[in-house]
Amino acid sequence: MSDRSVIFQIGSNFYSVPFAHVDEIVGTDRVYSKDEIPPAEIPQSEGVEELVSTRFGWVPIIFIYPVEVSPSKDQILILHDETK
Repeated sequence: MSDRSVIFQIGSNFYSVPFAHVDEIVGTDRVYSKDEIPPAEIPQSEGVEELVSTRFGWVPIIFIYPVEVSPSKDQILILHDETK
């Protein structure tokens, strides 16, 4: 198994996660308001206002750090939950 990692930045802090935990990295151009998505396609998530389109379907976005999004360079890291 490879020791590769994905390095990402939140604010002025840098973090890394093992590559094996990353499902996908997508651009912010794939973020949609839940009002733009057909109701039957929206996963059940309380308090979620935006979702991102991934190869697995719609994933709710939960903001943990208020940052100004710059669509030209920001990306979203999609991780999988091994506890499920």
